This record gives sequence, C-alpha cells and structure tokens, in this order.
Amino acid sequence: MVTSYVKSHGGVPTLFVNDRPINPMAYITYFTDKNMYKEFSQIGYCLYSVPTYFTEQTINESSRLPAFQKGIFDRIYDGGEPDYSVFDGLIAQILEACPTAYIFPRVNVSIPYAWEERNPDDCCEFGYDEHHRASFWSDKWLCETQRLLSLFVEHIEGSDYRDHIIGYQISAGNTEEWFPFDMKGCRGKRADEKFREYCLEHFGRENGTEAEFLRAFSERTAHSIIELSKTVKECTDSRLAVGAFYGYSFEVCEPDRGHFALREVLESEYVDFICSPNSYYMVRKPGIDHAYMLPIDSLKKAGKLYLAENDTRTHLSAPPNDLPRYQSPVWKGPEREISAEIIKMHFAKGLCHGTGMWWFDMWGGWYRDKVYLKLMQEVRKIYESAVGHDLSSKCEVALFFDEKGVPLMSRDKHPDPIFYAIFRLRVILGHMGVPYDMYLADDFDAVAEKYKAVIIVQPVKTELSEHCIKACGEKGIPVKVICSDGISAETLREFCRDSGAHVYCNKKAVVYSNNSFVFLHTGEDAEFDFTFDGKCTFTDVYTGESITFPKELPLGRSFLFER
Repeated sequence: MVTSYVKSHGGVPTLFVNDRPINPMAYITYFTDKNMYKEFSQIGYCLYSVPTYFTEQTINESSRLPAFQKGIFDRIYDGGEPDYSVFDGLIAQILEACPTAYIFPRVNVSIPYAWEERNPDDCCEFGYDEHHRASFWSDKWLCETQRLLSLFVEHIEGSDYRDHIIGYQISAGNTEEWFPFDMKGCRGKRADEKFREYCLEHFGRENGTEAEFLRAFSERTAHSIIELSKTVKECTDSRLAVGAFYGYSFEVCEPDRGHFALREVLESEYVDFICSPNSYYMVRKPGIDHAYMLPIDSLKKAGKLYLAENDTRTHLSAPPNDLPRYQSPVWKGPEREISAEIIKMHFAKGLCHGTGMWWFDMWGGWYRDKVYLKLMQEVRKIYESAVGHDLSSKCEVALFFDEKGVPLMSRDKHPDPIFYAIFRLRVILGHMGVPYDMYLADDFDAVAEKYKAVIIVQPVKTELSEHCIKACGEKGIPVKVICSDGISAETLREFCRDSGAHVYCNKKAVVYSNNSFVFLHTGEDAEFDFTFDGKCTFTDVYTGESITFPKELPLGRSFLFER
C-alpha cells in the first residue's frame, strides 16, 4: 500500500514515497486531449498531476473560464450517481504512458450548481452572470464538500490504481486558488452570521471593523483548507500527503482575497505542502526575478514542502479561447531562446531554494519542442542527482513581512502601499545580486540572528513589525525598513555589502544560492563581475561551458554553478 509524506532531507522538506525521497518535479495540463504524458515519460518523468472537477461550473467566475471536464457530482442532487469515468480515464491515460507513474490529483472541490441554487443563504450575495457561488463562511457548504471529497477519495481507495495516487491537492474558489468567488470576502448572510460569532468570541462584542472582518475571512479560508485536508487524512488513514494553494501574501495586494492566515495552515498537522505560481508581475519578462508569491522559508521552517506551479510560457503558448481576459500579453510566451533561459531560471529557483515544482502545460503543447524537452530532461537529471545533497539556504540576508498587516490596508488607497512595498519590491530585490530568504514576521525571533542583514517590509505599522525593528536595534542586526516605493537595487546592494553580506554580482542580476548550487540570471546588458567562495571561474551545469568573470553578457541569460 503506497505511502507519502514530507520530512527533512538534505536540509529541506522533501517528498517521500514508500519511504524513499523522490524528485519533486511533475507534469500537468488542463487540456488533457493535448497532453504530453508520453513525451514527459520518455524523458524520465514519473510524477504527474491531473485536473479533477466536482462540478462543470466555471473555475474563474470573473473571466467565465469553464471547467475542462464534466463534473463528478453534477447530477447527484437530481437522483443521479457520481460519475468518475473521466477521472478514471485520465489515470488510465497517464499509466499507459508511464506505467510506474505517481499521481497527485488537483481536486477542484467547488460545489455543483444545483446545491448552490437550493442553498442561496450559503452563497455570496454578489456573483457573476447573476449566479451566486458558495461562501467559504458556510458550515453547510464545508460539511457537504467534505462529504463529496470523502466519496471521491473512497472511490480511489477502492480502485485498482490506488497505489499510483500519492497525494491530493485540494483546490477551490476562483481560479482554483482559494480566492472567494465574489472576490470580496464571500459577503452575504453566512458571512454576517459567522463574523458576529467571531466578534463575540474574540472581542466580546457583536460588531467589528472592516479590518477585523478581513482578518476573520482569512482565518475562515485557512480553516476550510485545514478541514478538507483533514478529511483526506481520515479517508486514507493519514497515509498520503495533502496540500493546497494558499498564502499569497507577497503577491496579492487585495485584503479581501482571504490569503492572510498562512500561519494557521503552517501549524496544521493535516497540511503537508503548499503551492503557488511564480509571480506574474511585468508579464514574467526576462531579466527579472519571477518571485515567489509567499514566504517559502517560513514553510521550510514549519516542515512544509513548497510546490511551485511553473506555468512557464513559451513561444508555443497562446490564448485558449476568445474570452477577453485571455488576450492579454501574460498568456503569450517569448521566443524559443528566451523561453529556454526562463525555464532554466524557474528550475533553478526550485533547486536552489529546495522546493518542488510542476511544469504546467496549461493549454497543452507548450513544451512540444525538442529544445524544451531536451532541457526538461536535463533539469530532471540535475535534480535527481541533487536529492540528498545539502540544499539548505546559504543566504545571509532575510526579509520579513507581517501578513496581518494586509487586512489593515484600505482598498480605497491608490496607489496602495502594499503594491509598492511588496509586489513591486521583489523585482528590485531580485536585482540586488544578493540572494535572500523570505519569512513571515512571526518567525523573526527564531531566525533573525543567523543573518547578517535584515529587510523588514512595513507598508503599514503593526505591533509585530515594530517589535522586529526594535529587536534589530537591540541585537545589533543591520536593518533596512521599507514602507513604500523609492528604494533602488543599488541602494539595497550597498546596504548588504555594508552589513557584511556577500555581494555575488555588481550589476542587476538575479542570484539564488544554497549550500550546493548558485544560480545567476542577468538583468541587463553589461560586464558582470560575479564571485563566490573566493572564485571567479565556474562551469555552467546546463552547458558544461567554463566561464570566467568579469564577462560581458546580454540581458536574460541563465547559469547554474555547483559550489
């Protein structure tokens, strides 16, 4: 009987299957009729994810993007039976292409239309296309979703492919990423009732402020993720790893999106991994860091595996339909040569930070090119050879941010300080030429003293961020406090240098580092002076080319070096 879990290995949380650490790189596509299961199997991939839907309703209410398969439970409220045929067929497809495959389904647990129609008080008061979707505040919704999830997991537990299913990713809400369907905090009757209960429990009064409501909504969203993860654990006797998208506090500037109770999820025994895409800022152009959306070093400290959704665009990427939302530049990839350099960066980001990832061939065929497939094969081999090596952080600089400050921000403020102090800042940080770790501020006391320099992001004052600033002064830790826009990469680079942290590069450059590897992505056309461990000549792991610095390089080149 298959087992999977996450535990520390090589200094980082690692996915184990049947008590063996595995390469945490997977393949998935939404357009399963255009899948590349066979191609990825042929280049040695054995880990796959597969989209699964409880309902045929849209997965993005604001864009009206429909689900890509029929829903398993759409007909059960009218006397029908659950229909697992599509899911079973997809598993069969993967196993035909890769008989030794390990699979973790991406389970969209959004409730069917018929349930929402019959339970209007348990839905958001606002909807798109005049249909209101389920509210995360609703106990009735959560209970019914747990029931359906149990049925789904029990179906798999009784199947002949059970031992190929090594975990579950629980998805819900808008874009499957645990955003509320109304994108406003799931406002409605249940929200009013549950927030009144929250205020009585926490404050001894019936009413609360908008900031308190937003904080409560984040906690409610986290609670739903934890409870559904617990359901899977109970159905599998805690044999399998479970996770979800959540905690986008470095990417989502809107306080009513519900992603600001990550600490609660990190403390749960039922959640093993947490996911997010890389940042979409500046349409992921070359020459910048495609930063993480969440504080991955807090995940690692809590023993949780981070899985990055590498929905890496290529020259083969194109909009999936004619819906207006999907005509923007973010859905189109750069030319082949640049795409390959970005694939190298996305891979190295996971390798150097000790995280997992999946290549999200979103609309199908994005990587159907011999250059990309050869590169995907090479990075697989690199990661497999690195499993068990010391992948713990080599960073001497740490960034801290209090997620509880986000609900204190007003949506009426334009420009929003969080946008400048967090969202935009990550590109500037990425150009320092200095690698850094990212934490929630409540980890400060436990880890700050091991760093040579600290950056505290404080777009709004909180008791915790003020404590961190004061503690830096008391402990003699050099600190840079960033409250809004205006700081430059050059200023931060000098701050790091003056603090005694090693500056790897003297120009705009993205640098990742752990105890086994160092990565460089050039952020401008320039002569780069790049050094570490007292050396300036290195061999690029990707190409085998020997490189001596200083060296003239164009913008957007990626290099991976072993220490």
